[in-house]
Amino acid sequence: KARGFVAEIAAIRGWNYQEPIAFAYLDRLQVKRDMEALFDKEYTPERIDQEEFIYKWLGLLPEGADYKISAINAEINGVAAYYDPASKRIILGDWLNPVLGEAVLVHEMTHFIQDALFNVEAYEQREDVKGNYDARLAYTALLEGEATAVMLQYLLRKDGKDFRSLPSVGEEIERDFLRGEEYSRENIEYNLYTHGTGFIQACLKGREWSWLDTVHKMPPVSMRQILHPADFLEAERSATAVAGVRALSLPEGWECLYSN
Repeated sequence: KARGFVAEIAAIRGWNYQEPIAFAYLDRLQVKRDMEALFDKEYTPERIDQEEFIYKWLGLLPEGADYKISAINAEINGVAAYYDPASKRIILGDWLNPVLGEAVLVHEMTHFIQDALFNVEAYEQREDVKGNYDARLAYTALLEGEATAVMLQYLLRKDGKDFRSLPSVGEEIERDFLRGEEYSRENIEYNLYTHGTGFIQACLKGREWSWLDTVHKMPPVSMRQILHPADFLEAERSATAVAGVRALSLPEGWECLYSN
């Protein structure tokens, strides 16, 4: 059934994409190995030590905790499915509730096609993006927002509704999915998925879905542009607009151990 979603996703986004998509079912142990490999690829031992020190110093991690294990376990506990750009396949946890399967698959398949059409990894590895956490967060918000918007449009079309006509996607998600829980209301303010989807909604106001292709060519370069879409939509954009990270000015006798 999932293979039939490709045509529906392409129709929503205005994409001409017909290639097959690879899937794999993994149990939690296999996903753990996958996450460990990804962690080792993204993190040097020095970065792990530095971040562990920072988190413990801030009181966000217990003194005796292992930062790497904690981070990997948190990822495993929160994942139902994900797109793996290294193996070019969608990984489905064998614990995924079938009721959620359709929506989750549409979301992850959108990520697969994003990478195929826009070479996501190449952008993320650009020198001016790779070392700039703000720019990377903004790009992640774009990708997650678009995938969430396509997923919502897929679900809404069954009722004859349109994603672009929603008054405020953040309010809709909070009211209909999170049931107004205090914890959710507080955390939604920092949720890349929700803010990314709101950014996509702003981009689509009065426009066709295919206009988002131009956003991929010159993506938002700061979370400010995600949180305030007008800053992005009204700016003179260029492909090299990523701002450099400002050098720290330290007092005499101090040295920078870690910067992000």
